[in-house]
Amino acid sequence: MCLLTISYNGVNTLNEVDEKNIYVNQEILKITNSDEDNSDIITFNGREYHLPAFPDKTQEQLDKMIQNPQPLISTDELPDSFSWTNYNGGDFSTPARYQGSSSTCHAFGALGAMEAAINIAKGDPNFDRDLSEQYILSCLSVGWMSETIQNIKDNGPQGNNINGCPLESCMPYQANYLLPCENKCPNWNYYTVPPVEDNILWQVLTYGVTQITPSNPSDWNLLKSWIYIYGPIVVDIIATNGWSSYWSTHHSPTDWYYETGSGYTNHAQVCYGWVDDTSVTNGGYWILKNSWGTNFGYEGFNNIAYGGLLLGDRDVTWVTTMEWENHPPNIPNNPNPSQGSTNIDQNAELSWSCSDPDFRDTLTYDIYFGTSSNPPLINSDYTNTSYNPGIMGYNTKYYWKIIAKDKQGNSAVGPIWDFTTSDFNQPQSDLVCEGDLNWENIKHGTKVNGTFTVRNNGDVGSNLNWEVDSYPEWGSWTFTPNEGTGLMPEDGMITVEVTVVVPKGKNKNTIIVPTDDNEYTGYIRVVNKDNADNYNDIPVTLTISKTKVFNLMDFYKLLIFRFPFMVKILNQYI
Repeated sequence: MCLLTISYNGVNTLNEVDEKNIYVNQEILKITNSDEDNSDIITFNGREYHLPAFPDKTQEQLDKMIQNPQPLISTDELPDSFSWTNYNGGDFSTPARYQGSSSTCHAFGALGAMEAAINIAKGDPNFDRDLSEQYILSCLSVGWMSETIQNIKDNGPQGNNINGCPLESCMPYQANYLLPCENKCPNWNYYTVPPVEDNILWQVLTYGVTQITPSNPSDWNLLKSWIYIYGPIVVDIIATNGWSSYWSTHHSPTDWYYETGSGYTNHAQVCYGWVDDTSVTNGGYWILKNSWGTNFGYEGFNNIAYGGLLLGDRDVTWVTTMEWENHPPNIPNNPNPSQGSTNIDQNAELSWSCSDPDFRDTLTYDIYFGTSSNPPLINSDYTNTSYNPGIMGYNTKYYWKIIAKDKQGNSAVGPIWDFTTSDFNQPQSDLVCEGDLNWENIKHGTKVNGTFTVRNNGDVGSNLNWEVDSYPEWGSWTFTPNEGTGLMPEDGMITVEVTVVVPKGKNKNTIIVPTDDNEYTGYIRVVNKDNADNYNDIPVTLTISKTKVFNLMDFYKLLIFRFPFMVKILNQYI
C-alpha cells in the first residue's frame, strides 16, 4: 500500500537489503523482506509507481474518526466554485512535489495540506514553507494520512516527542525509510508560539478525520464545507492507469477525469476546491494536487469528477496550524455623513469603512451616537458597516464614533465625528413631472418626438436640481435639456423635448405588410439630485405598425403568381 510499503531501489539504505520490497511495521518500523508484491503498478511518463491498496482500518482507527459528520454550513451558502488556489486573488497552495517511485504519498499528501494551512494561518499566499517528507519517513510512526497529521501533533513516541515537522532544508527528501532520524539538522526543533517567519519546526493546531461514501452528494457537501471553512484536505483515491494516462496528455485547468473505480484506494492527494458544472459527469469536479512532479496534469494538479476514483472512501483529513500573532483592526475611517458636514437629511444613515490586517479575521462594531460631544453607546457587536439611527432632529449637531473589534479581543477606536442636520425652516424642493409619451403606428427606424414638463412644487424659495436618471434601453434617446439647476416654484414649468429613434427591423432587405402588434414600453425616470427619494416616472409606449416581414424573393414570387405578364417587365431590370 502507498503509505506502508516502499519499493527499494538501493539508494542511501542498507547494503544487505537487495532489490526487495521493504514493509514498514506501523508500530515499531520493523523491516522485513518479502518476495511478494501485491502492488497496483501505475505508469506515468515511463516510470512505474507501485501503489498497493490501503489496508482495512482497525476499529481503533475507525473510533478516532468524526462519526456521522454534517456539513459545517448549508448547501445554499456554498459557492458554485471555490479553490484555495485562487482565493481573493492569491494561490494558497504550495508547488507540486515529486515523491519518486517510493510509496510515500501519505507524507506528501499530509504535508501538502499542512503547508497550505500555514499560508492560510499567516494570511500570505506566497509564504510557502516546504516541510520535510523525509522527517515523516525517518522520525514518525507510519500510518494513514490522518495518522501522519496525528503523529506530527503527538508529543509522545509516535510523534518524535514533539508537535511539529521541520523544513525540507533541515532534512531533505531521500525517499528512504531507513535514513536515521538523527540525520536532521541540529536546530530542527526551533519554533515559537505564536510562530515567526524563521521557525524551523511548524506545528499542528487541530485536525479532523472521517470517511465518506464517494457516490453520495450529501458527502460531497461535507467535503466542500470542510475545504471552505478549514482549508485544503488530504483524501485517498484509487489511482488507475486510465487516470495517469489521461493526465499525461491533458494539461488544462478545465480538463477533468471520471472513472468510478473499484476495489481499495491506494493513493493520497490534496484537495483544494471544487467546480460545479452541469456539463461534467455528476455535476462537477474536485481540484487536487498530486505528488508526481509538475509534468503531471497542469503543474502537478488534476481534476476528478464528483464520485470518481473512490475519492474519500476511507480517509479524509483537514488540518489547521498555529495562529500567528494577532493584530488589532485598522482604525475605522471614511465616515458618511462626512466629518463636519451640514444640511444632512433627518433620515440619513451612518456608514464607515474598516478592515483587519489579519487574514480571515471577522469584525464587529460598537456604535456611539448622540448630541453630546462624548456620545453614548447605542449598539454593541454590530456586524455591518452601515447603521440607521432613526429620524433625527432638525438643525441638530450629532456626534458619533465606531470601535472595531476582532474575534481575539483586540480593538481599534475611531475618532469622534460630527455632522449637522438641515434646518426645519429651510425651503424644501419637490419635483413634479407631467407628461405621457405614447406613439402609435410607428415604423421601424423612424424618429419620433414628444415632450414632458418639470416643475418645483416645493416651498417658496426652494431650489430644485434635477436630471434625467434613466430611460428605456430600446431605441436611441435624446433629451433637451437632460438636467437643470436652481428651478424655483415661481419659475413655473419647463418643457423637456424628447427625441427617439425607433429600433430598426432585423433585415433591411424586406417588404412590410400588415400583421400583429409590436409594442415597446418602459418609463423615463427624473430625479431630484438633492433627494434620491424624490423622483417621477413618466410612462412610455410605442407601437410599431402592424407588419409582417418576409423576404424580397417571396414578394417577387407572389407578384409573378398574380401577374404573369410582369415577368417580361421584370427581366428588363434584373
